[in-house]
Amino acid sequence: MSGVRWEYRPGGSGFGHMQRVGDAGEYAAHTRKQEAYRAYLGHKTTCLDCGETACTAAEGLWQAYTRAKSGDSG
Repeated sequence: MSGVRWEYRPGGSGFGHMQRVGDAGEYAAHTRKQEAYRAYLGHKTTCLDCGETACTAAEGLWQAYTRAKSGDSG
């Protein structure tokens, strides 16, 4: 996570603390990975053709997930 950094957060009347924060690009990439994985899992749990092996649609969804994990948008 290259866009993650630490920032000081004041604690009101007490001590503050350091908190990890990420930029919008990191959040968007994380969201794309989650959406792609959820699409794959949703398909696998409802598809009658998916059993021990994945059907063609599931393979495509898995490839989309692996592309999202690697940061490849294509």
